[in-house]
Amino acid sequence: MIKIQIKKKGLKFTNDAGFIHHFIQILLDDVAFGMEGKALLPLFSNSKGTYDCDFELQTIEALQLFSGTTKAKIHFTIDADQLPHFIVLENKLSEKLSKDDNRRLQVEYFFQDSKTDSVALLNNDRLLRDEDNNLIFRKSGHGALFDNIKRFRSDLMFIKSIDSNSKGYGRSLFGMFRSN
Repeated sequence: MIKIQIKKKGLKFTNDAGFIHHFIQILLDDVAFGMEGKALLPLFSNSKGTYDCDFELQTIEALQLFSGTTKAKIHFTIDADQLPHFIVLENKLSEKLSKDDNRRLQVEYFFQDSKTDSVALLNNDRLLRDEDNNLIFRKSGHGALFDNIKRFRSDLMFIKSIDSNSKGYGRSLFGMFRSN
């Protein structure tokens, strides 16, 4: 998707560094800030030549994992301001699913609690501060997950998360699947 955007905008580059510069610029300007949240970024190419995001892939995976159950319940812990973006994508995904999968799918959203935010650090492990010298905090959704786990009654639960790592963006795991 981003390669297509680079071509559409007529951006030129002569080496890998130039491509990476344009890639990041488009990712930040056109994709990331328009949708917010790593789970919503369309980063994974599929067999149809289009792109899927982790939200879609994790939802489909949950339907497959719980194919023998009457309900596939999926829980996502997100920022409250991201909810409209998730709802739009959930509705688009439901149009692609079979009637049976739509009946079985139950998506729940809980919001990250600011009490689980972490202080932001600079590369030299110094605390990051704003112009007024106040500490800057970043979302730390994994801490919110523990409170949410306490709410569930289930025989089987898969805990997944999307995370960035030192090697760049990496699809690991996201959300919570459960069966009961």
